[in-house]
Amino acid sequence: MVVIGWSERLAAERLGLHRTALRRAIAGTSSLAPDLSGWLLDLEAAHLAHPSPHIHKSTAGLRLAEQT
Repeated sequence: MVVIGWSERLAAERLGLHRTALRRAIAGTSSLAPDLSGWLLDLEAAHLAHPSPHIHKSTAGLRLAEQT
């Protein structure tokens, strides 16, 4: 969600989930449905492959590395 630029609240709204359900998935105590998980991974890949023209590609990659 960090790469996509969504807050927890916005992600829950866009995924059609209760925030508690999303928090549990983030914490690893539950999981997202495979279609939602795949969709988020696709969005992340698209954002990394096509960052804003105002963000340098190396900076976007560093932000992802810092989160892991």
